[in-house]
Parts: sequence; C-alpha cells; structure tokens
Amino acid sequence: MKREQSGIQQQNVKLLIDSREPKHIFYRLKEKNIDCKITKLEVGDYIIGKTVIERKTITDFMNSIFNKRIWKQVYELSKHEEVNKILAIIGYPSTIDYPILFGAISSIVTGFKINVILLPGEDQFISLLNALWRRVVSKREISRPIYKLKAETTDDEKINMLSQIKGVSLKRAKVLLELGGSILGIPKLKDEQVKHAGIPLSVFRHVKTVLTEKFGGDS
Repeated sequence: MKREQSGIQQQNVKLLIDSREPKHIFYRLKEKNIDCKITKLEVGDYIIGKTVIERKTITDFMNSIFNKRIWKQVYELSKHEEVNKILAIIGYPSTIDYPILFGAISSIVTGFKINVILLPGEDQFISLLNALWRRVVSKREISRPIYKLKAETTDDEKINMLSQIKGVSLKRAKVLLELGGSILGIPKLKDEQVKHAGIPLSVFRHVKTVLTEKFGGDS
C-alpha cells in the first residue's frame, strides 16, 4: 500500500494509477480510450471514483502471506470505510497451496471487508478496470434488490423500515436497533459503539441524518 501524496479524495472520472505500477498497463488503458493519470497514491494501486483497487500477482500475494506483509496492507486499506475496496489477484500457478490461499482470502473478505477477485491474467485485469471506469463515467445507478423480513412483529417492521436507508442491510438494521433500544435511540448512539459493532461510521452518520433531519431539509 502507498502512503505518499494523492489520496482517495481524488474521486473523479479519471482512472488514477500509482506511479509504481507497470507503465505498460497505463498504455494499454489509454488504447481503450480510458482517461487515466499516473500519480502517487496514498492507498491502493488504482482509484476509480469511490473504488480502490490493489493489484497483486499470485506469486506476490503468496509471498506476502508467508512474510505477513499482507495483513498490514489490508489493515491500512480497510481503514478507508468510505470507499469500495478490491484486491485483484492475477495468475493461476500450477503449483500452489490452495488451503493457505483460500484461508487468507476468507480472512481478508470477512475480517477486513475487502472484495477479492481472482483473475487468470493481465488481460482480464485490464477488462475489470475498463468496466469499472465506464460504470463511473456513465453514472449509471445500480438497482439494489429490496429484501424484507416477513413482518410478523413490530420489531420486524422497524428492521424493514431501517433497511430501506442506503447502506443499511437487514443485519445492520437489527444491530442498530439492539444498540439504540428503539429507532429514536439510534441517533443518540456514540460513534465508538457503532464502530465496535462493525457498522461503518459513514453509514451510521447517514442514518442519523435521515432520522433527525427536518422533512424537506435537503430540497
């Protein structure tokens, strides 16, 4: 992970590439008419809008497991709660310790909330960056499936109501209600309580705004 000059705040339609990444990737992206820029990044190897991508070859990834460097890296990346995070692992070697590989991936996904994508080669990685960049440029909204509990109790109704707020799943809604005791108690929660429960502070603050802001306040 890099911690120098430009950071996640540089969120626009440019695809930002860390200056230590292979230069030929930049030229391959330019060939696809992608608006990209080489710079020093604070975190990750690529930034597209609110998505940060860390690129690793499978050999580098396995080596970083054995020397334990990967855990410091994913910890630093996980601290940026406001962005989507992807670890792209490139390559499928013929000989690999799959239990160690999948054990590390499962820890990264469940423990650090980072998406992991296994790609066979660089061509597929370029295609991934291309798809992500074009999604941001087109500004298309991704429709989110609406999941609801079968409302058998008033608690179920409260969970269903909260889960309609952006970033709040059924599980998060239940956790917030358990912590606050009621919907009215949720805005009174401390950041430390919510963070300890595994809910991103950005999501919690948005929930507080929705629950406390006067109707018509954002018009």
